[in-house]
Amino acid sequence: MSERALSGVSVVIPHYGDPSLAQAAVRDVMAQVVEMPVQIIVVDDASPQPYPHESGVLVLRQESNGGFGTTVNAGAREAQHPWLLVLNSDIRMAPDFLQRFVEAAASLQPAICSPQLLEAGIAAPTANLFVAARPLSMLMALQPLARWRESGRLDRYIGYDTSVELGKRQRTEWLTGACLLLRKSDFDDVGGFDERFHMFCEEVDLMLRLAGRNVEAWYLGDLTVDHIGGGSTEVGTRVPGLMRSQLIYARKHGFAVRARVVSEGVNLVNLGYNLLRDLVGKNVGATATFRRHRRLLATAWEESKS
Repeated sequence: MSERALSGVSVVIPHYGDPSLAQAAVRDVMAQVVEMPVQIIVVDDASPQPYPHESGVLVLRQESNGGFGTTVNAGAREAQHPWLLVLNSDIRMAPDFLQRFVEAAASLQPAICSPQLLEAGIAAPTANLFVAARPLSMLMALQPLARWRESGRLDRYIGYDTSVELGKRQRTEWLTGACLLLRKSDFDDVGGFDERFHMFCEEVDLMLRLAGRNVEAWYLGDLTVDHIGGGSTEVGTRVPGLMRSQLIYARKHGFAVRARVVSEGVNLVNLGYNLLRDLVGKNVGATATFRRHRRLLATAWEESKS
């Protein structure tokens, strides 16, 4: 292994909610069999259940809840090693994972890397295309397309990189942000995560900026970790949070109006479809659903301006 790969990794674990998730992640990192120093940083994002201080872990507590990007940036500022591992609190790994991950990443630099994520033992979306954050992917919210989405026939239009093969190492466009390894210098060079994103889209934006500096995204399908999923997402925040982040991303990259028009159009088509379903006795509440979506979109539009 190169001298650089042996020089250490700083692991940043954001915490919000039940501390047992982050504590399990910390235990997994402490149990790694590695040939390099490892720094563990847990950043408590003003959680109602604070992360307890423990030996061998740098615990930082935010004064207010800033979201994933803000939390990771705070941890990265305290990172002492050249490698930065951004690790969700709901990731579980085998004891030999970290050594293999750093060795693989070292051979691909400049790059940001992710292993294959497994959810309940099944491969979960990990390698993605930038189209996932563009207006085309918003059309996939059309309810008449639901059966094709569920079958996986529209995966590429949703934004999954269907060209990658399980068990292989391949370049992709961006990676799901649950377990990301890159050089801290590359992270710092692009200014880390954009803190306007509270949750969702922050890793797409980060990797688009990294790609602009020739830092490639690499899917390492021969390495795997278990991902519980949704460990720190509060009930009822997912849809409004996603809308807001999609519009922030759209404003930043110059297609905000198109994104809103597409979203409004999807809502109208879904209204017509759901009215027909109500007529045949499905009782899906077409009008109420339409109005709720319009309210959420209007709120997200205003919030995305700040």
